[in-house]
Amino acid sequence: MRKLLQPVLAVAFGLALGLGVTRLAGESPWHVLEILWKSAFGSRYDFGMTLFYSTPLIFTGLAVAVPFQAGLFNIGAEGQLTLGALAAAAVGAIWPGVPWPLAPALAIVAAIAAGMVWGAIPGWLRAKRGSHEVINTIMLNFIAAGLASYVTLYLLKNPDTQNPENTTHRRGLPDQPVWNVRRRAREHGVAAGNPGRGSRLDSHVADGCRI
Repeated sequence: MRKLLQPVLAVAFGLALGLGVTRLAGESPWHVLEILWKSAFGSRYDFGMTLFYSTPLIFTGLAVAVPFQAGLFNIGAEGQLTLGALAAAAVGAIWPGVPWPLAPALAIVAAIAAGMVWGAIPGWLRAKRGSHEVINTIMLNFIAAGLASYVTLYLLKNPDTQNPENTTHRRGLPDQPVWNVRRRAREHGVAAGNPGRGSRLDSHVADGCRI
């Protein structure tokens, strides 16, 4: 029960602190709460986007929490996520004709394998060489970012746009709103690769997961 209450109280305390700062700034905390609720759960699209952005973070958090229980600090989960997204994007680019539902299943398997291999490198160094996993995984994060940048910009480049993003393939997939995330995001004023929006290259690589 205590383990359950700790994260709940942490979220409640953080929310209360943020709303208190909002009140001091002269804004209505209830209005802010209403915006948060409607933005996250106001419609099926909003709820879908909430799941879209939160699911990778949840699994990445698990990739840190599970080794932590074994006394290891897997701070390089970001690099493992990046390589997993890159592998999923590569599946769509290399085999664009794979039919549904094999295409997403193959992309998931490729993403799991890529993240596993990338996480096995510091694991092997820790077990065989005694190298600290924090240092190794931090350095591997930068290597993963550079590798993803190179593959996205030069090997999987979308020829139809100047944005640093990979090609997209939806052949054989059902025509459902979930496959139109890019179009719907643009309708809501979100431009992929727009400088000044704080976008990161690995977010464009993760865009390949929408195959």
